[in-house]
Amino acid sequence: MTGDELFALLDQALPGRVFKALAPQGTAEPYVIYALTSGMPRNTMCGNAHCTQMSYRVDSYAKTQRDAFAAIDAIGVLVDACEGDPLIENRQDMYEQDTRIHRVSVVLSTWQLDDEVLK
Repeated sequence: MTGDELFALLDQALPGRVFKALAPQGTAEPYVIYALTSGMPRNTMCGNAHCTQMSYRVDSYAKTQRDAFAAIDAIGVLVDACEGDPLIENRQDMYEQDTRIHRVSVVLSTWQLDDEVLK
């Protein structure tokens, strides 16, 4: 799954409310932010496997904990329907004192073929 494909997937859960790395100042909740946190090439005993495991942090922000979880749950349903076995893990629930909004954060891991990584 490329970064563009990930955006398209996330945008299905909250259309027009998905941003890469940072939401524009003044964005009303709920919204989702995602960012690439790591890309690790995979090798086998025979050498390069020509694929990379990509991990993205996906954060849902909302005024209520229920709405923050609802966005992540909607993303989870979409991820479960994807080909290529993307995986959601490390679910965390936080409350941001300074902004007074709820945040639910997950790590979404997926695989990309080497020629897709540069896209």
